[in-house]
Amino acid sequence: NEAHEALLCKRHSAYYVKTSQVDMGTETLNTTATTNCTLAPTFLRLLTKMLTDDNSDIIEWSSNGGNGHIEVHHPDRLENEVLGRYFNSSKYISFQRQMNNFRFR
Repeated sequence: NEAHEALLCKRHSAYYVKTSQVDMGTETLNTTATTNCTLAPTFLRLLTKMLTDDNSDIIEWSSNGGNGHIEVHHPDRLENEVLGRYFNSSKYISFQRQMNNFRFR
């Protein structure tokens, strides 16, 4: 969860994007400050919820190797069992497109 908090901060049960993250990582984040936050886009809030719920056998945040990344263990199960609970589309290709829009690679 600390890795999620590097990009998002939680205030009043909602997730916010740290404003220092707008340049996509070139600025050092102060992970203890929550006053400079703006409401996170819906996709990022739902992605964070999906990653923190009990879906780790299908998809999870991993910090192996020192770089944080999202691991999809079972794309077919992600499409059939998980995506529809969080997003309007349950298609894996749509999820990939959204991830690319937010510069996840």
